[in-house]
Amino acid sequence: MKLMRQALLIVCFLTIGSTAFAQGSTDTARLFLAIKEMQDVFMKKSLSFDVHYTYTSELQPGIILDSLSGHMDLSEGRYHYNISNTEMIANERYVITLFKEDKIMYLSKPSGTPQADPGQQVLQVLKTMGISRCSVDESGSAKAIRINFNSGSPYKEIRLLFDKKSGYLSEMQYVVKTQLLIQATDEQEQVTEKYGEFAVVSCIYSGYAPFVPHPDMFDEHTYFTKEDKGYRALGTYSDFNVFLGSEDMVSERHDN
Repeated sequence: MKLMRQALLIVCFLTIGSTAFAQGSTDTARLFLAIKEMQDVFMKKSLSFDVHYTYTSELQPGIILDSLSGHMDLSEGRYHYNISNTEMIANERYVITLFKEDKIMYLSKPSGTPQADPGQQVLQVLKTMGISRCSVDESGSAKAIRINFNSGSPYKEIRLLFDKKSGYLSEMQYVVKTQLLIQATDEQEQVTEKYGEFAVVSCIYSGYAPFVPHPDMFDEHTYFTKEDKGYRALGTYSDFNVFLGSEDMVSERHDN
C-alpha cells in the first residue's frame, strides 16, 4: 500500500537537529542519561544491524497494515543504509540518497548531526513538540523509556526499549497522528476515518554485530564526481539523474 510505505519511509528518514528538552517532564535527568548512553553506542562504535518497520492503526494494533525491512552499517557517524528501493550513504561531506526505482541520486550536505542516531531522532521530536511526562524504568536486563506529549501535539507517545548490558536499542515505537504521515490530499479525512487518528510505527533493531567498513564504502567518489558543470553519477549509478538538495551545492554549480 503506497500510503503505508510512505509513512514508514518518513519515519526512517526523520530530519535531525540539535535540541533541548521542553519544560514539564517528570524524569528528564534520567531521560537525558539514558538517551546519551544510547547515542554513545551508535555514534562511537562500528556496528552492523537490521531494522524492521511495521505500521498499524492505534484502533487495531494487532493488524499490520504494511512493513519494511532494512539494514544499517555505521562507523563513527558515517552510515550506509538500505531499505526497500532506497539507499542512503553519508560521510563528513555528503549525504547521498539513491532512489533506485526512479534512478535518482539526491545529494545534500550533512546537517551537522548524524541521521543514523535513533536517540537524536527522539531529541528532534522533543525539541518542537514538548512533553507532558516521561519515565525511565528498568526490569531485569532491559531499560524502557516512555515519553508522552502535550495534548494537540502530532505525536502522542514514543517508547524505547534497549538492553542495559550492551546498550543496544531493541525497539522504538512512535504513536503519531495519521495525517502527519500522508501527503495533503482530498482523501485525508477518509484515511483518518478508516485508520484512526493515530498510527503506530514500530522499529525493531536486531542482528547487531561488529562492522569493519570497506575502504570505498563511505567514499563519495564511488557514487559521483564533481565537474565544471555540476555533478555526474558514476559506475553502477551512471544512468541516475542527479538532484541537489543543498543551496551551497546549487550555488557551486551555477558559479562554474
